[in-house]
Amino acid sequence: MKVELGPVQDTLLIPLYGRAMVTQKGGMIHDPKAVEIVRELDYDFDKWKGDSAIVGVCLRTRMYDEEVRQFVA
Repeated sequence: MKVELGPVQDTLLIPLYGRAMVTQKGGMIHDPKAVEIVRELDYDFDKWKGDSAIVGVCLRTRMYDEEVRQFVA
């Protein structure tokens, strides 16, 4: 699927990309749907490889996931 976004919308894909990368590496997040979406999008995710923002995004994601788990429990 071809994706054409403006600069603000573009940054909204960073959390998706981070979730997918950490999932593929077997890290602190397990989100196979993120991996699937990243694979299906015709988008240049390589521009974020090695970006330190990915680490922060993944840490925030992990914290939010934990908060939701506790709330649901």
